[in-house]
Amino acid sequence: MPSAKRKAPATPSAAPPAAKKQQLGTDKEPPLSLRRDPATRQITLSGRPAWPEVAKKIKVNRAAPGHIEDRRHLLHWDEHLKPLLGSVFTAMEQTYKTNLYNELQAPLRARSLDNRAQNADDTMLFVAKIINGAPGNLVPDRADINQAIEKVRMNLRKYADALHTDKGFRDDAATYPPLPENDRRLIPAEINDRVKQYKELAKQYMATHDSSTLIKSQISDIQSQILEHLNSCVAPHQFWTFLHELEYSVTFDLSAKAKRDATEKSLKWQRKMAANHAQPAKQRYEDLLSLLD
Repeated sequence: MPSAKRKAPATPSAAPPAAKKQQLGTDKEPPLSLRRDPATRQITLSGRPAWPEVAKKIKVNRAAPGHIEDRRHLLHWDEHLKPLLGSVFTAMEQTYKTNLYNELQAPLRARSLDNRAQNADDTMLFVAKIINGAPGNLVPDRADINQAIEKVRMNLRKYADALHTDKGFRDDAATYPPLPENDRRLIPAEINDRVKQYKELAKQYMATHDSSTLIKSQISDIQSQILEHLNSCVAPHQFWTFLHELEYSVTFDLSAKAKRDATEKSLKWQRKMAANHAQPAKQRYEDLLSLLD
């Protein structure tokens, strides 16, 4: 793997704090759509749905004074909700090939969730929208932290993908198991050189020292902490372990503003969905919709 060049730090903005507060900035995502793998017919979702009306009723502060807020997920869209929706939709479509529309609509009608969907695909998009906007899984909280966390997750995924596609890294991680008390003497010199490359590569994906907006300032703070941990790694397996720990630590986002009953409900639903993979498609779909109950 070629050695990564370190990017020059971004120049901090000279804007005063009062001006920065409004410079949150958002990258608009494409509208929600369904995709089917041509070979497996596995359904995946792309983009992000708009908020349903019930989610819009959750009031957030969108102007000064005070911190600008977003509706923040406890269980996140990209890491948790979207994969679950795709898995359940795939199971339903494979089970109910000729009557899928009615099977999708029946539990919605039972919950008085009227919709204008005229076919199965539109119904799945509607379900994705209301699951994403389930009020019990949302809490109003600081927009800069919320959006920064999403950007950091994206950067971590890109860094992990870059490492996982490098055969040398996979071989290194498998060849050199955990060391007693991180004994550097047991690591060959060539491995030390590659570890340095992995650390330099991390700097490409996780830039720091940019405080030009509130979001970028939060991103820099979080990524600085991640780089500090990565710089303490002395063997390839430690990179592997640390990245996996980060991956599984972001599926649930604790917020100081989350109410206890909402937190318990989201965690209970998460456990239910994790345990029902072998259940019939109709039961999995019913469990999915129970987040709305």
